[in-house]
Amino acid sequence: MKYHMEVHKFRNALSYLVEFESYKIIKLGGFAWAGLNSFPNGSCFLSSSLLGMYLQQQGAENVKLISANVDSDESPYIKSHAWLEVDDKYVDITGSQFSNITNARITVQNKHSSEWIFAYAQVAKKHGTYREQEPDFDGHLDLYNLILSRINSI
Repeated sequence: MKYHMEVHKFRNALSYLVEFESYKIIKLGGFAWAGLNSFPNGSCFLSSSLLGMYLQQQGAENVKLISANVDSDESPYIKSHAWLEVDDKYVDITGSQFSNITNARITVQNKHSSEWIFAYAQVAKKHGTYREQEPDFDGHLDLYNLILSRINSI
């Protein structure tokens, strides 16, 4: 994937902020800290959306934010999740929250592979909800700028 290094920079910057400079996120107010307090757990939508914006600003085209929900026995370990599709690849920076499935901090998979994100997407399409949309700042432009400042200091 062309933007592999950018994905790593973004996740590293976000992880650093959550772990070592959480006070900066708290100072932003709003829901930023609530959405990241347990990163990567429960942070997939916000993190993926902001990563999508970052990748678009780095020149990536055809970036989609995907969110899915499954409330059935077909997916006993993942009830909801969000990730990106970039150039026919699934990109996930929060999948490690599902430690019974993966411990990878960053997952990049072929969109049509038989790996876990593809399998979950298929279950969501059949037994739950599956949504593709454009990533956006979702009211978190200040958080995005904080992440950018951290990336630029790496």
